[in-house]
Amino acid sequence: MTARRPYIGGNWKMNLHQAEASVLAQTLTRRIADGDPVDVVICPAFPYLHKVGAILQNTASPIKLGAQDFYHQPDGAFTGGVSLTMLRDVGVSVVLAGHSERRHVMGEMDVLINEKVLAALEADLEVILCVGERIEQRQAGQTDAINAAQLSYGLAGVRPGQMSSVVIAYEPVWAIGTGRTATPEDAEAAREQHQGPDERRGALRRRPG
Repeated sequence: MTARRPYIGGNWKMNLHQAEASVLAQTLTRRIADGDPVDVVICPAFPYLHKVGAILQNTASPIKLGAQDFYHQPDGAFTGGVSLTMLRDVGVSVVLAGHSERRHVMGEMDVLINEKVLAALEADLEVILCVGERIEQRQAGQTDAINAAQLSYGLAGVRPGQMSSVVIAYEPVWAIGTGRTATPEDAEAAREQHQGPDERRGALRRRPG
């Protein structure tokens, strides 16, 4: 089996305005060097993707530019939507799908998440598919069943050859903004339960705030 390469993702969510985002991006470019044995992606808010992308490009940084969300249709009357081609136009190479807040706050269902995954892969973008259980599901012993279902729905129709462009991020909902922390053992247990030969595994590290 090929050794797993560390993958670190910073999802800035609805935080940091242009000046702050620029400073953080510039700081990261000085700390993450080409040749480091780790993949790094940062996901700023939509208005600052172009600015942050320019910083990464101008410094020839190996850091990847990621988008927190997108709409799966190529164009059309979708008010507020952002297409994959628009994201690629500003340098995005990675997109998130299935983030817990998109699922549980914005109400995105598995069918839509799967449509997003398929569309992003067809657009030759890397996808970070987020999965994870809520506290009541964990307490009921449903962790494995929930993660398996989210994986099955999210990856439905994905071809084996496309899995090299998919990263699975185990993101237990009970550890987000609750003061509780998912341990490395929690993440490893979830990974082992659903390990597949063609899947890349990763975990998003969230920036505090």
